[in-house]
Amino acid sequence: MDNRPARSVLGTALLFALAMAYLRLGLFIPMEFSDEGMIVYGIWRVSEGELPYRDFHQLYAPSTFFLGGALFRLFGTDLMVLRYLVLAVKAAICVLVYLGARRLSGRSESLFVYAVSVVLLGVSWPIVTTPYPNFFATALCLAGVLLVLGLERHVLLASALAGLCFGLAATFKQTTGAFAFLAIALSLLRDEHPASKRPGAALLTVARASRWFVLLFAASLIVFYLSPRNPWWNFALLSSPALALIGWLAAREYRAPPGPAHAWGGFKRLVAMTAAFLLPLVGYGVVYASLGLGNEILHDVFLGLPALTNWMVPFSQPDLTFFLWQVAIGSAVASVLYGRRSDAPRAVAGASISLVVSMLAVAAILVEAWPARPRHLWFWMSSDLLRSSPFWIVWLSIFGMLRERAKEPGSAAAPQRALLVLTLYAAMALVWLYPAADIWHIFGVLPSCLPLLAHHLRSLRQGPEVRVHRPFVVRFAPWAISGVLGAALVLPALLDLVQTVRAEGAVAASMPRASGMRGAPGFHGLDAEVVRYLREAERREDAVFVLSGKPLFYFLVDRASPVQELEYMLYSVANDVIEAGEGRAFVADRLLDELQRTRPLIIDDRWDDRARKMRQAYPRLDRLLRRHYRVEKTFGPLRVLRWHAPSEEEGALLGGGTPGTDQAAFEEAKSRGTGRGTG
Repeated sequence: MDNRPARSVLGTALLFALAMAYLRLGLFIPMEFSDEGMIVYGIWRVSEGELPYRDFHQLYAPSTFFLGGALFRLFGTDLMVLRYLVLAVKAAICVLVYLGARRLSGRSESLFVYAVSVVLLGVSWPIVTTPYPNFFATALCLAGVLLVLGLERHVLLASALAGLCFGLAATFKQTTGAFAFLAIALSLLRDEHPASKRPGAALLTVARASRWFVLLFAASLIVFYLSPRNPWWNFALLSSPALALIGWLAAREYRAPPGPAHAWGGFKRLVAMTAAFLLPLVGYGVVYASLGLGNEILHDVFLGLPALTNWMVPFSQPDLTFFLWQVAIGSAVASVLYGRRSDAPRAVAGASISLVVSMLAVAAILVEAWPARPRHLWFWMSSDLLRSSPFWIVWLSIFGMLRERAKEPGSAAAPQRALLVLTLYAAMALVWLYPAADIWHIFGVLPSCLPLLAHHLRSLRQGPEVRVHRPFVVRFAPWAISGVLGAALVLPALLDLVQTVRAEGAVAASMPRASGMRGAPGFHGLDAEVVRYLREAERREDAVFVLSGKPLFYFLVDRASPVQELEYMLYSVANDVIEAGEGRAFVADRLLDELQRTRPLIIDDRWDDRARKMRQAYPRLDRLLRRHYRVEKTFGPLRVLRWHAPSEEEGALLGGGTPGTDQAAFEEAKSRGTGRGTG
């Protein structure tokens, strides 16, 4: 009896459990009141029966909010529910990375990249502990890619299921699902799954035309998506791998067009995948259109807010450490290539010199980083490696396929097809780094590239030809490179987690609706005091407005914003995501009307730059606060302000005169003692 499937399932379950155990160590420490707060706030409002794009604006697609809202209804309204959801999704991503790597390499290399994914996703940073839509979308996209590679005997079913995964991913994060779909659509151009029947002339023309349409549409969409507000070097960096692959596929399509049966078989797969991809998108569209909200969802998700939003963070300018890492990686690759050529002294000398250069570059990086505290290693050493690693991984795969001239599909082994599929998918994943290519978003892209890293590690150890007597440097180089790469990727993350758990892991935040969360008492302790103060019985009926761009407070104090429809615009202005001038008059009028009507308690943070930006962006709001609000309670930099009816003298000083003299009047009033409590 063959028990390999049972062992495979058991092994996969064990990997999932191990990932869960490690990822849990630091998952409940960080809390991020701004970005995490905006997502959690939307999830909470959906759990209360409200609808995205009708009751509040949001740039992300809706599935994150409906999934999180459903879990709140099932398990209670607590931040821990979302953290456990993130925990399960991240563990699933790590397992999918392993399964994807197994399509290209052996068990040891696959376990290595699995370990790298677990350690990197286990850092205790808000960027990887927040229920960002990208986590859900990445898990679905990796699952779709594995379905394409795994169900080779049921090609139409595989295409349909993969398309459904990509469509669902697009309902979490639009670009993630869309570009993953395009990657697999492009890979179908090289698949050879002939149809059982020859189509008619008209259908054959459509099938062949669809292949060129996919190539042109994919290239055009990449250029169109990356063009707005994108520096040319960032555009070239992110687009060139995908465009190079599209050009390569187009050249092969032109030189060797498929036969009728193959063209028709590929067309049927493309139709099946496209129909399944559109299914969840059309479903949401029908639901919202039936509610009369079709324009609203189009505005927020596709046309309006994305056009206004400018969170552009291009790939940072190279520094010395970045340059040294490129020398180290490039020399390491050269060492392996020299070693594969032959046993001739010249080749061995080239391999030796290249390896020495690589090791010297790594030594220079260590010297520059020394001495550095463990948590600083990210920014002194590993961040540059992390930022460049996806590009090295993808380009090495592309050059490898070009060098081998992509063997004819009829004679290609299964790993060759898997390599093409995963390379296309990883190249498209690089496009996700627009509009933000910083270190935080690299974490969202790396899982899609790590299966290819396993392939490269295997090729380091196992060259195209096996020689019994290889020079020492040829045998030593792959192990040295793998060791340095593994230590540089994993060690800072391990040290960072250990130090974080030691420093903050034992301190309970003690916040309502955030049970089990832990963190530094000097930070979360003050936030918890504000939350408890506002939840006391005598203030339970007061409305609350958060001035400092920290919408997580709304969730924690169990009160919706009095200007809920404007919260995303205010959050965007406070975080420099949307220019203050966009819709300023509309927001200012609505904001002032609602604040004057509801007279809420206001949470202000004197140390938060976002509160200052809010006052600068909306001068009338600043004048309203000076005229009508006084400090009721102070918690370090945090203040709770309450509505106050000014006396005639205060009104003359704070409300009279022109807007340009407000600050001077305020300072004069404060110096005379009539403006106390407003500073």
